[in-house]
Amino acid sequence: MAEASQEARQAWDKVVATVKDGPMNLALWEALESCVGLGIVGDTFYVGMDATELHRASVIKAPQAMAQVESATQKALGQRYRVEIIEGQDPEAMEREAARVEARGKRERQTQQRLAERRAEGDTESWDSLSRHMHSSFAKFPDKGLPWRVVEYMREMLAEIVKVEKIRREKGDEERDIDRGLARVLSALSSQVDAPPMWVASEYVRVKQESN
Repeated sequence: MAEASQEARQAWDKVVATVKDGPMNLALWEALESCVGLGIVGDTFYVGMDATELHRASVIKAPQAMAQVESATQKALGQRYRVEIIEGQDPEAMEREAARVEARGKRERQTQQRLAERRAEGDTESWDSLSRHMHSSFAKFPDKGLPWRVVEYMREMLAEIVKVEKIRREKGDEERDIDRGLARVLSALSSQVDAPPMWVASEYVRVKQESN
């Protein structure tokens, strides 16, 4: 549970006075004096700065200065606290900060979930992963100057495209998304093998029929 605001203010005043007993650092002292003790939660001492003074926070957050301040909390309060500087000096500042932290955590979790989904897509094949595979395969494919080798490459890629289309249909993708994916990779393939898109598409239909 957080300390009462008045107790937190008094505790912070003790910390500031303890810092001032040490080496002179006018910029640090002024920055600390612009803060107000808001509350202690666990091992964290929350102090607030007015929005117009937040530029001073960097002075306190400098590694050497922060170590000095946190050491002062132990001397002044009998326990070492991690000092967290937040915006605002009113009683609701900690609640707003908690809401911001929760929102930031939610965004991070959503980002991680999207990354996991993308990795899963790569494991089961997606149009994007297929495009990357085609790019790297063509770069490494030997004897691209020989027409029959290029045809071999094209047939290998057409077989891969058939597999991905099947997977996307099994996963329930919308028809228009499948059409767009097919159009994209077939167009890329036609550029790689320097062949008309309609001919590559007809070859795809043939390979697809052969695989059924």
